[in-house]
Amino acid sequence: MNLSIIIPVFNAARYLRQCLDSVRQCPLEQMECLLINDGSTDQSREICEEYIKKDNRFVLFQQKNAGVSAARNAGINQAIGDYIFFLDADDIIIESQWNELLRELKEGKKEFVAFCYKTLNLEGKERLIQYPMRGTTLEDRETIIEFMLASSQLNTCWGKLFLRRVIQENHIRFRTDLPIGEDFVFVAQYVQVAKSYKIMNVPIIYYRQHVESAMKRYDTGQQLGYLKELYQYNLASVEQIGEENLRQKMYIHYLRTITNLILQAAKGKKRKELRRDIRYLLEQDYIQDILDHVNQKLLPSKMKYMEYRLLTKQRLTTLTVYFRLKSQFAG
Repeated sequence: MNLSIIIPVFNAARYLRQCLDSVRQCPLEQMECLLINDGSTDQSREICEEYIKKDNRFVLFQQKNAGVSAARNAGINQAIGDYIFFLDADDIIIESQWNELLRELKEGKKEFVAFCYKTLNLEGKERLIQYPMRGTTLEDRETIIEFMLASSQLNTCWGKLFLRRVIQENHIRFRTDLPIGEDFVFVAQYVQVAKSYKIMNVPIIYYRQHVESAMKRYDTGQQLGYLKELYQYNLASVEQIGEENLRQKMYIHYLRTITNLILQAAKGKKRKELRRDIRYLLEQDYIQDILDHVNQKLLPSKMKYMEYRLLTKQRLTTLTVYFRLKSQFAG
């Protein structure tokens, strides 16, 4: 078996047929599509059963609702393909790009292959999202590690090829205690033990954008708790590598994460609520640790420098007004 596609399914009936139809376009006979029904209460199970009757490459597994990480882990445990490819139940593999994916499978030279993607919004508009690199492909380990640990370029597990042997030999699984950022930890663990890499500016899937992001489902305290877990993991990984340049870039990445978190909060909260949340954020020891270690000379823009200064000086009123205004212009 060359390829195992793992799709966690939870109340995905609205888009599930589009997703599964795109998988059926795969011309590879040595492919299995593992549908992990995570306790759906809509018509998802019936749709899955419909497809396993249509195509014997589809297999359905049932479990009580335990979350996307547990569903993906169940898929890993059942997979027999040489490579694993994760797909969300509301996303679509671009039909014309199957040959690109199969070419990488056939060559089998890399333990980690990451494709770019296209976003698809509620109005059906597409947007190409590519990696910030020159050329179509990148195989340099140092740059890929930087993408992984000092940016959000490789944070998601979907749209990538993982060698199953590497996953199993290193006992890599998704953390079920992290409803936010579980993708990042899985991919980071894998990238750090893989021995060969390839990143391609070739879009392989349509990623469907929804109004509600995962972060918005949790209050500020929960979000900061999860962010702390991710930061501590990231910091330990960077310190193990021991490259100061990477460390500094990581701190700037987390400064961006902090300002993005405030910006998202500003879109839906009143002034007093936002001010309270900013105060609470700045009371967190790990947030102060990030701000203390940011090298001002490396900040990418005057705007980011201004935001950094407002945060370090704890100008709560100015921060509140600024991010409320910024959220209006950001849409």
